[in-house]
Amino acid sequence: MLTYALLLVMTTAIPPPGLSMSPLNGLIYSGDPVGFPLTVGAYAIAPYTPLEIQVLKRPGLDPTLDANWVVLATMNTAPNPIRWNANSPVTLYYAVTQVTPVPSNPTPEQAARWPPGKFVQLRILAKDYSGNQVLPTFDVATFFQCSDDNLETNWVDFVTICGSAFPGAAVMSTVNNPADLHAGVNTYDYLGRKGDATQLATLLYYATSGLPSTLNGFKQQYGFPTNEASAVYYNEADLGFGREMHCKSFGAPLGTGVACYVNNYGTNARQAAFPADPTKALTLAHGGHDAFATVAMVYTPPNSIDAIKFIVYDANGQQLTTAPLDSTGAHASVPNNCLGCHGLNSTAYLVQNPALVTVSQDARFLPFDPFSFKYLSEGDSQAQREGFRKLNALVALTPMSPATSQFIQGLYGGKQPSDPTAVATDRFIPFAWNTNNADRTIYTGVVKPFCRGCHMTSTSSSLDFDSPSDFAPQYVHEAPCSSSHLMPHAEHTLRLFWNSGARAYLTQRYQVANACSP
Repeated sequence: MLTYALLLVMTTAIPPPGLSMSPLNGLIYSGDPVGFPLTVGAYAIAPYTPLEIQVLKRPGLDPTLDANWVVLATMNTAPNPIRWNANSPVTLYYAVTQVTPVPSNPTPEQAARWPPGKFVQLRILAKDYSGNQVLPTFDVATFFQCSDDNLETNWVDFVTICGSAFPGAAVMSTVNNPADLHAGVNTYDYLGRKGDATQLATLLYYATSGLPSTLNGFKQQYGFPTNEASAVYYNEADLGFGREMHCKSFGAPLGTGVACYVNNYGTNARQAAFPADPTKALTLAHGGHDAFATVAMVYTPPNSIDAIKFIVYDANGQQLTTAPLDSTGAHASVPNNCLGCHGLNSTAYLVQNPALVTVSQDARFLPFDPFSFKYLSEGDSQAQREGFRKLNALVALTPMSPATSQFIQGLYGGKQPSDPTAVATDRFIPFAWNTNNADRTIYTGVVKPFCRGCHMTSTSSSLDFDSPSDFAPQYVHEAPCSSSHLMPHAEHTLRLFWNSGARAYLTQRYQVANACSP
């Protein structure tokens, strides 16, 4: 059996014979794998080094067994040396070629290497005096930030610090995305985990909530726009439309409360779209008019049943009992669908009766991650940062789970968002996820973009995903990688998940038998 170079680097002082730079592990391709060529590039420590490019016979096979690999092509490194950087005394020699894992008119064995909607896995062997060694590669999820942090690091240490913990590089096919294949049909029960309230139950909930029946009344009751914090963004990570967020604090008999309303924008004026075109939705949001709906949310201390309330208004600012949040239009009742993310452990009933809606004390405000949103431009992104800091300072006045509190402080480099000097950073990783490269990749490439936003609101430590122990293999097999596609729980997030390299990382880390297939 071959010894993986990355493991060799980590356990001995002997440097690897080189490194593989292309493709990166977790790269995506949106077309038909048949006939598609991949560029393969690598460095070795000697000129004319023979490099053998191998492909896994089919995704999901054990990559540690040599018998599961087949040779695709060979190449030799160039005669001219390349210096990695001034701190790398050992020069490197480059080689590059193209390979086609599944040729045109493939045999069944060739087609099995890269089925549509799954991934193909490649590795490069250096066949030199030291024997056959697999060259280490890098993960898309962590490579670019790690590279920026280690520009002056010699290449051997760079492999140790930034290299993938997984053998070979997987390229993910994103065709047959289940969210797209079943658009408009409630096949995967999006936002259905909190049940559905009847229209009468929502009207009764509104009537007893103390919230005004019009948007203008809501603004007047809570004193908007005086001393408000606001931001405009496209919520790319979850629902996929433009948002114009407004929040402020208010004095309550037993403490400080927080009220928010968010105007939602689609592709066209006053019309919902799932997902909306980002540029058009953001243009409407910056204009501050023609929203298709507005969602309002209020926390009145102390934290108890119905301390956090929800209400929805239509394009004319009139009360609505439903709020469709995806193309299916299912599970649109308020507040049930809000609680699908605003409090993972929350419930919409004091007793299990869809005619009586009562929001449990596990409901939560969501923190704002400015790096998960889209903007009209980089300048627009920077212009929103102070608004997000102020918004997060208001969120911090509401009940928070430990994971949410940890995230907000980590987002601002250890400072509280109430500190005017606090600056957001995209580098936060919970300590438990930050001890090895495999866990860092799972967190950065899976948990952070597709799970964290909702799961961090959990009041259960086993569901807040702030530790690898929460992300058990059984969960991976039964939720994101099962045919029922239970997670991610929102249509747009499911679409993004299947259009990413996340499934390759999950299969490599947790040995998912079906290779996390559509």
